[in-house]
Amino acid sequence: MSIIRNGLTRKALAGTTLAALLLVGGAVAVPTAATAAPVVISDEVNGTVFRAKLEALGDVLIGNTEKSTQIAPFDIRYAVALGTEGGIVTDVSAAQLTLQRVGSTSTRRYPVSFDDGLRISGGIELPPTAVPGKYDVGLEVTATVKRGSQVTTHTVDVPRVKQVLLRRDTIVSAKISNPEDTNSEPGTFSGTVKRLRVHYPTGIGNYRLAGGVTVRIYHTMNPFEGDATYVKSVKTNGAGEFTTTVRAKAGYWKAVAVGNDQYVWEHDFAGQHSGCGC
Repeated sequence: MSIIRNGLTRKALAGTTLAALLLVGGAVAVPTAATAAPVVISDEVNGTVFRAKLEALGDVLIGNTEKSTQIAPFDIRYAVALGTEGGIVTDVSAAQLTLQRVGSTSTRRYPVSFDDGLRISGGIELPPTAVPGKYDVGLEVTATVKRGSQVTTHTVDVPRVKQVLLRRDTIVSAKISNPEDTNSEPGTFSGTVKRLRVHYPTGIGNYRLAGGVTVRIYHTMNPFEGDATYVKSVKTNGAGEFTTTVRAKAGYWKAVAVGNDQYVWEHDFAGQHSGCGC
């Protein structure tokens, strides 16, 4: 079981998700860092309310598991929709998205233009050598709203509307030494953890064995449904390998490499079934 290791497929899914999310959800009074729905920012002046709805999704860098290859850029997908209550938007100016890595003082700005429906969607690309981690996506918009003969200028300037994660891929491989035993016989559950490394300044990436990664061991009867029971945790050695002793039990052993802000979580299964020869 692996994450999608195909950039085009991943971007297509992200675009579909964003489009769907912008069709639902209500206003959120205070922008939050990691909401699943779009965040809505409101500005009320002279009886008119101007709203900006923004959604943003992070990205995962993936590579070729067989050889070093040029890594595609990070692609932060976004969608913004504008609207009003008590008036009509007659002009939108100075509209831009902002992007800032958490812990950095540098802010990137990306001007955007809205269509006739006051919507915009697209992507912000960062080179594959960009530092992975948490990034704040902000919005700056100035709009003119007309209500009868009254003309009002609304301004939205929020540096942190959504927070997204830019991470690199992880691959886990696992096996059990006695796949046909099921009656508490001792066996060795082992495997490796690889993580995508991207070389600066070329952007060439490859998967390398990763030491010091925590691997959580679970047991489950069905790898696709139901709850898995936690058994223990181990760490990979300097060669990116993990090994531990388990008592044979029908079902599946699951190894989960613990991710973080820089790398995704990932897992693999090894089956144990009497006489299956697996």
